[in-house]
Amino acid sequence: MYPNQRQRPQRGGGRRQQQQQQPSANPRQSSAPGQSSSSPSASAFARGVALISPRGILNQSRRFFDDYQRRRERIGFGRQPRYRPLLAREEYQDGSGFQTPRFLSSWLRGPGGVLLLFSIVSLWFTMRTLDQFTHQTHVDHRDKHVSRKFCEERNERAPLICAHGGLHGGVGQEKGASFPNTVSAFVAASREGFECVEVDVSRTRDNELVCLHSRELKAITNNKFERVQDVTLDVIRMHAKKKGVWISTFREVVDQVVNRGFKQVTIDVKDDPKAGWSGLPEQIFETVFAEDSSNHNGGGRSSNNNKHNSKRSCEECVFWGKTDAMLRKFIEFDGGKHKVGYTVANFSRALRDEGYHELSINRPLGAYCVAIQSEMAEEEKLVRDANDKLGLKTFAWTVSDARRVRKLANNNVDGIVTDDPLIVRNVFEKMRRDCLRGSHHVRDERL
Repeated sequence: MYPNQRQRPQRGGGRRQQQQQQPSANPRQSSAPGQSSSSPSASAFARGVALISPRGILNQSRRFFDDYQRRRERIGFGRQPRYRPLLAREEYQDGSGFQTPRFLSSWLRGPGGVLLLFSIVSLWFTMRTLDQFTHQTHVDHRDKHVSRKFCEERNERAPLICAHGGLHGGVGQEKGASFPNTVSAFVAASREGFECVEVDVSRTRDNELVCLHSRELKAITNNKFERVQDVTLDVIRMHAKKKGVWISTFREVVDQVVNRGFKQVTIDVKDDPKAGWSGLPEQIFETVFAEDSSNHNGGGRSSNNNKHNSKRSCEECVFWGKTDAMLRKFIEFDGGKHKVGYTVANFSRALRDEGYHELSINRPLGAYCVAIQSEMAEEEKLVRDANDKLGLKTFAWTVSDARRVRKLANNNVDGIVTDDPLIVRNVFEKMRRDCLRGSHHVRDERL
């Protein structure tokens, strides 16, 4: 035995052991053989409660410390007092020594270790959150600037604002606002001075062309129908009447938007793969270029290019959709005289399988523009390749968020299709003011 070691009394003896050896004098505490004073589940529950009680936790800590001391005795250290100096010399059996903070072992193995681990995890989480916030702040700060190219080339001709479905209050139909794709919505867009509108064209079950989007059909029928191709025009108007909405036919809208001073009228053909598009291009062309018997005082912009009851021309019309084969039919139908655009999108596997997520000069051959999904249009290289390599106009759809509108404008897209053209116009006005303020508000693309 070494000088620093003390003879440790043998555990298990003493008063507690004597009490266990003595028979109980209380007859209530004694039980007959085979009987138990309490059920096993109750005993286990009592032991569990005792373990998690403050006294139980303290006893467990003391037992752990005693086990730790016994292990130290087995490797050659003497038993030390429970409360020792912070730094003390410990002797190996060969006489060598070392300096160590002795409190760390028991402290780290107890609640201190849990506290240290919690501190490390909290610090890591805080640093990661700050890093993400800093990165997001940097991105937002960058997007709030205006590209030098926008100020030099687009200050007077910002991207074309294309009112998707006209100027409306959305499918929720805000009070006093028009329903999307109705005559009143397109007339409102004309009065507000917007130079481009997009008309969504669908074919009903009874072969009627209506200006209606599938989400608008869900809104007016309370999700009873999802596809326009499954419902007749009379049924659609019956449900719309309950909402106080008049669903316009394609002919009614064409009479109000074609040759009314719009710079571009985009006709988005909503073909359905299940219903097919056979005969749809011919039906749309016949409607657009039919005899114009409309009243030119119906609220749109006036134009003297065409007389009443004459064949209508539509140099401002652009036809696009999500099926290349149908768009080629548009080109073949009139020998490529009118403008056609194809879609680049990757939001569904079907589009990716068809290769519609890629740019191509042959998709379809002779196209005028490309309608790019807005998330993809944020890639500057894609827009640049479409403009410079393929010579196509680029339109991003459908964007109503101010930050994304600014980013797309900095990417030099030719047009932005939006459900809220007023927001887009305000963003462009703010960007023009930033251009006039000076170079400290302008971001150089080379940086």
